[in-house]
Amino acid sequence: MPHFLVVGGTGFAVDAALLYLFAGFGLHFLLARLLSFLVAVMITFWLNKTWTFADAEGLLLRRSALYLAVQLAGGAVNLGGFWIVAAAFDLRGGLLIVPLIAGSAAAIAVTYSGSRFLAFRPLASPGKPPKPTASQGRRG
Repeated sequence: MPHFLVVGGTGFAVDAALLYLFAGFGLHFLLARLLSFLVAVMITFWLNKTWTFADAEGLLLRRSALYLAVQLAGGAVNLGGFWIVAAAFDLRGGLLIVPLIAGSAAAIAVTYSGSRFLAFRPLASPGKPPKPTASQGRRG
């Protein structure tokens, strides 16, 4: 999980920077948040695929589709938390980092479990049990 948290922190930094950049260009804060989230998802997929779950085998298209599904579920939690906190404190412009942190924290369990057990789970070959990834530990 440490690699996942580093990748998530990187995604959060990208998300936050782009949120402020897009909002600074005058985009509505919810549209800015959606765009920043989508870019962060692309970056975290690549980092998770190459570092966190590097030994997860399988077709890139299949893994990326599963990862996107997981991120959309996490994104619903994330964006929902973001919207609730932003609306509750009327943070349409200033302290967008507060609802961004709240939404991201709420989504961690969804995105980690979905990434580990769905998007990057070991694939079984016909007649062979799946081999565990390094992130799932190997029992010997």
